[in-house]
Amino acid sequence: MNLSKLSLDELKELLEEVKAEIKKRKTNWFSFKTPKCFNPLKHGPAYIAKLYMVDERIEREFFNDNGKEWCKKKKYYKTSWDVELNEGDVIECRLENGGKFDKREWYIVENGELQPLSDLSEAIEKLKN
Repeated sequence: MNLSKLSLDELKELLEEVKAEIKKRKTNWFSFKTPKCFNPLKHGPAYIAKLYMVDERIEREFFNDNGKEWCKKKKYYKTSWDVELNEGDVIECRLENGGKFDKREWYIVENGELQPLSDLSEAIEKLKN
């Protein structure tokens, strides 16, 4: 690409496209942990998963935890994760027991920060955009 042949407006447009691509590729590190001993027998294990859309259905890529600290006769545990996410990534977390209901949370990475989403349907909408 010969930049000297481009007009000033074309150069500015190219610069904005390059900045947007750099921002999209920038990764961010986030840390998560279970706030107390987690009971996996109620609703399943604690996890962090990146969400993807594949043929109109959700796929999950689960992150490995940093190791479990067992409590109460090895039935409950505490754990943590350090995950690398890109701008626009959507994740699903199960970090707490929810009593009668499965307590999951959803987040999207926007401007290098995690922004909470209200439910799975909002997460799906973000993935489609």
